[in-house]
Amino acid sequence: MEKIMIILNIFAILGFPSIFVLISVTIKKMSKYSEQIKILMESQQAQMRSQLLKDYYKYRDRGFIYESELQDWKDCYEKYHKLGANGVMDQKYKNVLLFETRAEID
Repeated sequence: MEKIMIILNIFAILGFPSIFVLISVTIKKMSKYSEQIKILMESQQAQMRSQLLKDYYKYRDRGFIYESELQDWKDCYEKYHKLGANGVMDQKYKNVLLFETRAEID
């Protein structure tokens, strides 16, 4: 009850127009940050796609993929896909699963 009274006192001191301005500014900032996060996600997705393709062609040309590489590639693909991939990499994913897999020799 005491906390509610404190909040009501703050509203009374600031006044509703001030609160409206604070809310408006907060919404504008949130919108800006949301757009920046979207840009970062798209940039990360493009970078991941580039790396996946680079590795895909490396494994394809080599003729096999090591087990650890396969796991890394699959993990990266899954994260890439969760970012809203457009399906371009789906066929590459299916192909990678068909590559000859070898255990690494230390």
